[in-house]
Amino acid sequence: MTIDKKTLFNDFLGQNKNRKIFIGIDVSINSSQYNKFLNLFNSLNYQFVLYNSNEELEKEIHNFNDIIYIILTQKDIYIKNIKNDSRFFIFKPLDTPLATIKIQNSTDTINFNTQIENFILLNAYIKYIVLNPDLYVNISTLHGFGLFTSKSICKRKAIFTLKGEIVKKDFINNKNFIGEWNALQNNMYLVREGRTSYGFINHSRNPNCEIDTKTMNIIAKTNIKKNEELLLDYRKEPLSQAYINQFGKNYL
Repeated sequence: MTIDKKTLFNDFLGQNKNRKIFIGIDVSINSSQYNKFLNLFNSLNYQFVLYNSNEELEKEIHNFNDIIYIILTQKDIYIKNIKNDSRFFIFKPLDTPLATIKIQNSTDTINFNTQIENFILLNAYIKYIVLNPDLYVNISTLHGFGLFTSKSICKRKAIFTLKGEIVKKDFINNKNFIGEWNALQNNMYLVREGRTSYGFINHSRNPNCEIDTKTMNIIAKTNIKKNEELLLDYRKEPLSQAYINQFGKNYL
């Protein structure tokens, strides 16, 4: 399976081009593979810091918050000392043996066998709160990554509940806030720190889910089949016109 690299990385890395990205290159990687990998990331216009061994990178990683950690390897590796707000991608060259990856204290690793140019994305790791164990994250045909169900869901069934703190609009405009939010009436918002399963639900004008605004439950709007992607119509939330003009005009 091949996926557009810009769609994938913008979805997982975020639109913030100033975010710290650290790339660790295994010493077993040859110079041709090394150069192709750097060209791949240079083409995305992200800023990154390169370390020529994973051991060197691991010495530095604990000093930073809000980082991306990318490894190119053809060896078995074990990642430890991870932070809750870190994101990881594990790659191997297309023509090398499969590597085994273990991540310390992690049940959130997403396993892939996805080709991106001359490389295979083996694993991705994002720390997020699982709101329903029957749901899983995978590549979406609509946009980047999406949320899918491993079991069929009957129409009108509650899939999970959105929880959080109700705050004023100014709270989410604070640049220090990192998390999810839902727009409520009267310029109020329901906010959650970090990321949850909900954050992976993509927008559609023909959704199979909806939000019950009284209970904040995500409800199945139709019968949903096993391994089907969950979709919401974001326009049903009382989004501000400023938000729509700045962020939503290209996809809502």
